[in-house]
Amino acid sequence: FFVLISFGKGIFRIVLGRYYTHFNEASDFLLNVIKKEKTKVALNFFLTFCKSLILSVLYYMAFLAFENKIGLLYLFILTSMVAFISQIPISFSGLGIREGSAVFLFSILNIPSNVTFNAFIIVTFTVYLISIINLLTYKNKKIGYN
Repeated sequence: FFVLISFGKGIFRIVLGRYYTHFNEASDFLLNVIKKEKTKVALNFFLTFCKSLILSVLYYMAFLAFENKIGLLYLFILTSMVAFISQIPISFSGLGIREGSAVFLFSILNIPSNVTFNAFIIVTFTVYLISIINLLTYKNKKIGYN
């Protein structure tokens, strides 16, 4: 939300130079969406929070499987940071970046790197497996919009 305040826009004007007009149009569009579609923005925020919470519980169980107990709040914060970092468009679906950043961030809590890496790989493949099962289950069903 730094880009929505005038100070942030001023910094972006300096950094982006002549490309600032494109950025300004995008930030105005974002402000418009936030003002006009408050319920959709709130629903998006809520669903994103639920997804992060569910993933934190999955990581919690994966770390417990490796006999490492970590507080759920720490997991929620660190896995959210890892998810944000993995959005850097360098690799396919953040693979490698996610695990590397997780190893670095969880090393702050003195969690062994092999445990962190394995926990993240297990959860990633579990999520992919669930997605594939859902795809195969629902591929022929039509979704109707009212």
